[in-house]
Amino acid sequence: MTEREMFMTYQALYRKYRPAVFEDMAGQKQIVQTLQNAIAADRISHAYLFCGPRGTGKTSAAKIFARALNCTSDQTRPCGHCENCLAADHPDIIEIDAASNNGVEEARNLVERVKYTPMLGKYKVYIIDEVHMMTAGAFNALLKTIEEPPAHVVFILATTEPHKVLPTILSRCQRFDFKKVTDDEIEERLLSVAQRENTLLDPEAAAQIAMLADGGMRDALSILDQCIAYESEHLKAEDIRTVYGVVAPADIAEIFSDMAHGHAETVIRSVKEIYDNGLDLERFTADLISLIKDSLILAYSEETTLIAADRKKLLSEKFLNSPLSWRKDLLNALMELYPKFAHASSVLDYLEAVILRYIDPENSEVSDKDVKANHESIGSSERRNDIHSAEITSKSDEAQKKSEGMNPESDVSRETSVKKKESQTVDRKIRYTTEEIVGLLHTADKTRRQKDMIAWDRRSLYGTSLQYGKYTRMISSGVLAASGEEYIVVYTPRQLEADAINDLQLDDGFSEFIEKLTGTSKTIFAVPVSQYKDALGMFRECMKSGTFPPPPEVRQTGKKENHMKTTEEDMREIFPNLKIIHD
Repeated sequence: MTEREMFMTYQALYRKYRPAVFEDMAGQKQIVQTLQNAIAADRISHAYLFCGPRGTGKTSAAKIFARALNCTSDQTRPCGHCENCLAADHPDIIEIDAASNNGVEEARNLVERVKYTPMLGKYKVYIIDEVHMMTAGAFNALLKTIEEPPAHVVFILATTEPHKVLPTILSRCQRFDFKKVTDDEIEERLLSVAQRENTLLDPEAAAQIAMLADGGMRDALSILDQCIAYESEHLKAEDIRTVYGVVAPADIAEIFSDMAHGHAETVIRSVKEIYDNGLDLERFTADLISLIKDSLILAYSEETTLIAADRKKLLSEKFLNSPLSWRKDLLNALMELYPKFAHASSVLDYLEAVILRYIDPENSEVSDKDVKANHESIGSSERRNDIHSAEITSKSDEAQKKSEGMNPESDVSRETSVKKKESQTVDRKIRYTTEEIVGLLHTADKTRRQKDMIAWDRRSLYGTSLQYGKYTRMISSGVLAASGEEYIVVYTPRQLEADAINDLQLDDGFSEFIEKLTGTSKTIFAVPVSQYKDALGMFRECMKSGTFPPPPEVRQTGKKENHMKTTEEDMREIFPNLKIIHD
């Protein structure tokens, strides 16, 4: 064996295991069936366009189809035994790389050659790869030939970018869109190839390669080829991650959990360690985006079959305990960050900056971003309430002036009325102590909170309801913090909003609105964000000591009996000192 032959012995896996017949192709079943039916029915078009992502089998399908057209056996696939199938370089199958032969002269030479009849087979097949690279002049030179070629000529154009092909060319071809190969099909093919290469490939490792390949079979085989060079006997998922700098999902979930609990230093140290070990931060970000996205799917549909069981378990343990709105905001920030990596001077700095934006040292559920959003959301409603209050005050003053003119003791009665109203306002205000909130947090249920969070996020749907719209606006500033079977704990930017929400418990119809929103009757316990932070600090101290204060008694909310005011009662509200003479 010569030195050249020794170096040429090895062949890359994607070339060694290139499909030779339609049955070897992974995926693209509808395309394979259409081509086979066309051969069987002798309905051969003069021009085909194979388009789709890289590594999905476009060129392989073109070669198999070309050999099947020239196979002398009466079947819909290359037999592998006849002269045409055994020919290594078939003279009637011409493959042209349009990336290097894209000029007008090359197109004219092709037009001159198509008029010659086939040497061995029935058809002369021209496979033009990367056809989108051809110039407009070359396309125009080829246009008439593709439209009306000789009966013995078939054109197969392959491209990853069909939008760059002239519409006049597209309209003259039968178009086949190749889809990405599914992960299951890639895994099945990888396990088969690994077995033939005498390498033990774990299913988890095959799944990891399929994820990295992103629907490309050629990419998957290239990844497997490189990993076998690293470990030829037994390939595990850890080996794949080591070679390609991928962080394990469990480690990503741990970092996310630290973010949700506000452990800034731990998170930054973990990300820095990933970077120092040479792992890919872009891949880490993409995987984190994928996990957060799956956690949102799981939050909305617990019985989904789109997520594997082991991944569901990981998400339930590490992701679903964090606020849904916070996860959505973090997902948006990471998706905005990802395209910037291509131009970033330091990927690590960019990633750390986004992470720090979404970490609160106290607790991630109470972030400045949430408070700011709440202030903005209630701003317009506050202004409306101020105008409404001014109108009520004006009407009340006019009524009071009328009362003064009718009663000589108006000054005394007005003072008495004002004191009575102030007393009623104080009695109506409902507030809770920090110890009571800690007691509620201790008895809260995470599963119940996840369900109520979904319902709470949908409260804006009732904003236009004549019956419930006012309640929607009143609770719009509240952020759901904890849930129990009969209660919900929310925090607001200020004490004013918390008092307003708590006072709603006394209004008719509010309990009906909450029951319609959450599916069960619940009492709302609202506190300002500052008090909620204090409650979280006290909760941690109670966790250490093992003793918790008792929760407050949950009031049974329900519709109050409707009391229809009489005309006399209405008059007395407006004119407290009015004397009514009954007949």
